[in-house]
Amino acid sequence: MPQAAIDELAEAIRDALNDADFSIAFTAIRARKAKRRVEELKTLVVAVIPAGTVIDTDESTRGKMAEQHRIDVAIQKKLASPDDLVEGDALSYLAQEIRDFLCRTSLSEPVANCMEIATVDGAEAGYSPQHLDEFGVFTGVVRSTWLMWRAA
Repeated sequence: MPQAAIDELAEAIRDALNDADFSIAFTAIRARKAKRRVEELKTLVVAVIPAGTVIDTDESTRGKMAEQHRIDVAIQKKLASPDDLVEGDALSYLAQEIRDFLCRTSLSEPVANCMEIATVDGAEAGYSPQHLDEFGVFTGVVRSTWLMWRAA
């Protein structure tokens, strides 16, 4: 079955994350959304989520389209307590490790390069204070933008 370029990219990022070593072990999944039931977050969930595409239609690219795909990596876990600094700090550090990893990563299949890492509205601190207050859930989001070229 054919796959959209952004979905193929999300799978490649998931695979790259799963092949790397981080301070906390996890198996990343590809998902359509980060929203999970609190019961599902008793263990760490790292989800790779397509978040949008911008296509450059500049005719000077001679038969190629420059696509910029946004991919979110959501790091979620229910904390024993919303005030648990040890576990919260460890998850914040994991988010930093993932940011650093994505900044250094170039993919060969599909060919894509990370152009930017940005914050997400509501998670400017690197995590969502609202999720922590309301549900006791650490939700960190790493948004990366990737450049891919496709034939027009």
